[in-house]
Amino acid sequence: MNSNLTTIEVSPEIAETLKAKAMARQLPIDNYLRTLLENDMTNGSPLPSSLEEFEHNLDELAKGTEHLPILPSDFSRADIYADHD
Repeated sequence: MNSNLTTIEVSPEIAETLKAKAMARQLPIDNYLRTLLENDMTNGSPLPSSLEEFEHNLDELAKGTEHLPILPSDFSRADIYADHD
């Protein structure tokens, strides 16, 4: 038996979703999960550990946007696509 084997419990809904996504990619579930984890570890950003860190990240993201116009409070999707069907 593989000493690196880990078992986790998930809800039946999550299990079915994972199974369907793995089947759509023609992968066994364990390979699909391994791919998800590897992608997350190499490409994903770690989640902020606190509200302060999250707010700091938002401030960093907003830097340089001070010159952008403030949209009216009633601005909607219809305003963007008014000239489209």
